[in-house]
Amino acid sequence: TQLTRQSDLQSDQSYLNLFPSLFLTYSFDEANSVQVSYSRRYRRPRYRMLLPFSGFTDSRNIYRGNPSPEPEFANSFEAGFLRHWETGSVLTSVYYRHRTGVIETITSQELNPMGDLVTVRLPINLATENAWGIEWSGDQDIVENLQLSGSANLYQSQREGVYEDNTLSSQSTSFQSRLRLRWRFLNHWTLQSSIFYNAPRTTTQG
Repeated sequence: TQLTRQSDLQSDQSYLNLFPSLFLTYSFDEANSVQVSYSRRYRRPRYRMLLPFSGFTDSRNIYRGNPSPEPEFANSFEAGFLRHWETGSVLTSVYYRHRTGVIETITSQELNPMGDLVTVRLPINLATENAWGIEWSGDQDIVENLQLSGSANLYQSQREGVYEDNTLSSQSTSFQSRLRLRWRFLNHWTLQSSIFYNAPRTTTQG
């Protein structure tokens, strides 16, 4: 079988970055404390996004990988109050996050080789995002060896980016939550059950 080069497209990325973190905690007593923090973080594209191949849901809907996206970068500021008691704890915090290079899957239309109009989805570094919200997380021992933990995040975000000379933007208020129940038994075994919920949110295309 003879293979033919179809494109000279290359993806050669090289970068150096610093990711500092700063955490300050003040304890009023053994049960109550406040925390403030700053951190710079990054998130890499998932491997499925980077595969330069097409996936077909049907003849008119195509997902196409993109080897070019770079990591997303975020600057995060957070302040919180931590409360401990004998069988659990809860942390209430407020935060602000600024992210650049936010990856979104863009939907567009193009003609296939047969001349039919098809829908193509492609992940790209599209937007800059500003988000702020309030978050709760905690854990509680219900009975011996049975623990309930969870978190809830209520936030608002604004995104804006440019794709093919079109400005795409969104403003969204949304909610995320998680609950986990963990049971330890027979000394060496743990049974765990989790539930996650992500509320609807507005993207730059819908």
